[in-house]
Amino acid sequence: ETTGLSRPFDALAQAFATPLKMVRAPAAIVDRDEAGAKVATLELEVMEGEGPAHQHPGDMFSTVINDTFKTAMSTAFAAAYGLAAQRAGSLAQRPCHGRWRIVDPTTGLPFQSVGGPSAGGAALYGWYSALSGTVCDPGIIVIAEIQFEDAMVALKPTSGVKEKVTEVARSAVGRIDRIVKTRILVRFDSYRLLIGAVEEEIVFPVIW
Repeated sequence: ETTGLSRPFDALAQAFATPLKMVRAPAAIVDRDEAGAKVATLELEVMEGEGPAHQHPGDMFSTVINDTFKTAMSTAFAAAYGLAAQRAGSLAQRPCHGRWRIVDPTTGLPFQSVGGPSAGGAALYGWYSALSGTVCDPGIIVIAEIQFEDAMVALKPTSGVKEKVTEVARSAVGRIDRIVKTRILVRFDSYRLLIGAVEEEIVFPVIW
């Protein structure tokens, strides 16, 4: 019989467990401390056992997140799990959950404070790749919110796209060559056209 004392230790052991799979995906975020757009790296892990997506416990006291960001990450994993479950042999054929970190791509150190929903699209791309066994291309960055309702997944426009795309162009040259913004996949060398582009519907996961 499990005692009340052992359950917290079980939860702690699960929190620090070795992931089944880990991928890194670039994301454009708003740094709440510096009030500007930044390019970050999402370290996205697939963990054994059911449960909600959660922040890596090692970063809980170093990265402050708001509820909107937390919800975006949870929604991203749930959507990725639902999509990957349609592929035979994927990790989504077994009970699992997501764990994540958000770090500076140059130093590897965690961001101090992040918020907003715009990293949801990047997290969806990364977790889908991890769960399905497909390649997570580090040269693709997704700048979009996600909507996941009634088993349907869609990318949604997000705020601050011009600033985020400009920051990708400034800081990520040589690392990122394609941008997914709302429903469009474009080449990095034509990123300026992205800002005024006409949106088109592309059903997941066709763009990948």
